[in-house]
Amino acid sequence: MNLYIFDCDGVILDSPRRTPENILKWETYYDTTFPYKLGWWSKLESMDNNVFDIKPRIGIMDDYRRARNDKDGYCILLTSRMNTFKNIITKILNMYDFKFDKYIFKRFGRTKPQRVEEILDKLPDIKYIEIWDDREEELKLYQQWYDEIISVRTDLIIKINKV
Repeated sequence: MNLYIFDCDGVILDSPRRTPENILKWETYYDTTFPYKLGWWSKLESMDNNVFDIKPRIGIMDDYRRARNDKDGYCILLTSRMNTFKNIITKILNMYDFKFDKYIFKRFGRTKPQRVEEILDKLPDIKYIEIWDDREEELKLYQQWYDEIISVRTDLIIKINKV
């Protein structure tokens, strides 16, 4: 079995970032002051599809299609967004025909590699893992995890893609 793991923001979706322009865009649309002085990724407003035209990243489409077409593949969206984003993220993904076998959101402060370990515990037949992420800190955690697990699971092939 093959496991394909895609991050959401900056990998599958070209999500808006907290910039003065995006804050102004939100404020103009709602004719009110943006309610938060700090934070962005934890705020539902950051994915407001009424304000922002959130689209898939073009460069990831071939990899996504390859993963989805793998008859032995299991595709996961693994994001650091909280579960409160589940409805809005799945709605946007559905608009563009993205389908995942599982959607995993941030919980209990677990890192992405720790959440991958949980998947491996449930699906021990996995022999190949391919990961797509864009954040340096996540990529470092994946690399540390790779360095640890590869000595234990010598049958496992892992490919980490920086987007």
